[in-house]
Amino acid sequence: MPANYPTLMDVARRSGDPSISNIVEILNKSNPILDDIPWIECNSGVTHITTIRTGIPTPTWRMLNAGVPLGKSTTKQIKAHCGMLEIYSEIDAKQVDLARRNGGQQGAADYLASENVAFIEGFGQEIARVFFYGDPSLPAEPVGLCNYYTSLPSGSETNVIDGGGEGSDNTSIWVIQWGPDSVHGLYPQGSKAGLSEKYLGVHTVKDASGNQFQAHRTHYGWDAGLVVRDWRSAVRIANVDLSDAIANASGAVDILTTLTKAVYKLPKKSSQSRTAIYMRKELITLLDLQCQSKSNLLLSYADISGRPVLHFRGIPIREQETLLATETLVS
Repeated sequence: MPANYPTLMDVARRSGDPSISNIVEILNKSNPILDDIPWIECNSGVTHITTIRTGIPTPTWRMLNAGVPLGKSTTKQIKAHCGMLEIYSEIDAKQVDLARRNGGQQGAADYLASENVAFIEGFGQEIARVFFYGDPSLPAEPVGLCNYYTSLPSGSETNVIDGGGEGSDNTSIWVIQWGPDSVHGLYPQGSKAGLSEKYLGVHTVKDASGNQFQAHRTHYGWDAGLVVRDWRSAVRIANVDLSDAIANASGAVDILTTLTKAVYKLPKKSSQSRTAIYMRKELITLLDLQCQSKSNLLLSYADISGRPVLHFRGIPIREQETLLATETLVS
């Protein structure tokens, strides 16, 4: 892993706070995309000012005693912000007391931590959802990838490929080349990866019926954002009809075709980047079945962190639960 490509765990460990590292471990287990994304510290508080390249200069052939016009690359300055995601967990104090009777203080702490896992996993699911579907009309949310890749090619090249589906049960497949100069995450300046955990003690709270009880309350926060510096570094295969693909196993052949087109749209891979493919479990199942055919050389398994992961042309395929199966048709 390149030193200038810090993962969320890298940033958490640099903070020196073991509780933040523990949170990241839970996040990564429930959402592998979070382990792929490089995380960059904002350069202006909770906002990040950077430039994106919008054009490449064209050199000019010259003759002796003749000059050439000044070459200039075109860039655009953008300002991205970190959204603020927060939640409070409330765990019944009586349950914690029962755990303390059986296992002492450590038993109580372990029980409280185990109950809070669900709240942390919820953070991972919501960040992954927003990174794909974040709505620019909602200023509290970071803008998601779907709102950068909104239409099929029409006269000019775009990184959106038509999966051929129709109707309202479509999903997307994403091929993303993560990197500090391509697509990356953001965390606030001076923070511990943007993550925070604060135990607030025992409070009187109310249940759904308005009745009171004592509960241990913990506050969790995650300030995070997303930057697309190079639009060429992500490809969306839109309009993938999920029901057709499931009903007809030959649909997997179309997925392989579109994946090949997507891979060749990416810029040349650099040492600072990591590429991954994201799709729903149903589509991975189809590809997995096809992988069992000895005649297919594009799909294979490789060992990552001690577990087999399906690869296409050497690129890992990740199961992404937050990708919808109800996307509207992209035209």
